[in-house]
Amino acid sequence: MKTKLFLILLVAGMGLVAQCKKDNASFNAYFWTTDSYTTSNNIYLYVNGTNKGLLPNINLSCYSPNDTTVMQGGESVSLKQAATMIVLKSGKYTLLEKDSKGNVLSSSVLSISSNSMGSSGNLGGSCIEQAGNDLYANLYQ
Repeated sequence: MKTKLFLILLVAGMGLVAQCKKDNASFNAYFWTTDSYTTSNNIYLYVNGTNKGLLPNINLSCYSPNDTTVMQGGESVSLKQAATMIVLKSGKYTLLEKDSKGNVLSSSVLSISSNSMGSSGNLGGSCIEQAGNDLYANLYQ
């Protein structure tokens, strides 16, 4: 009797462990800003304290599936081409928008996984949308 109970508990435990798989989803994350401040200053994207490059100024407050092209430098280009793209895995990220002097213009926290996405902000604002394995994020003052 004890052997049967042990086997049942062992099989149930193995089933639970098998369901606790690590979420290794990857996302193409596209970032930009709508800050008019960027016309005379460079604005940078920091993810978890690491500079990931310039944030382009794109006149698009939030992404929608209809917004596939934007104007940049007087030309119509794809949003994916115009924005700064980085690959993010499932996890929690601190996003900062900084000017060239290191001043923080906006700060937010992004949490993503294969089945959910959430964000919260401390300073400035952000509009972050998920479309499949693509994330679209406007960071602004």
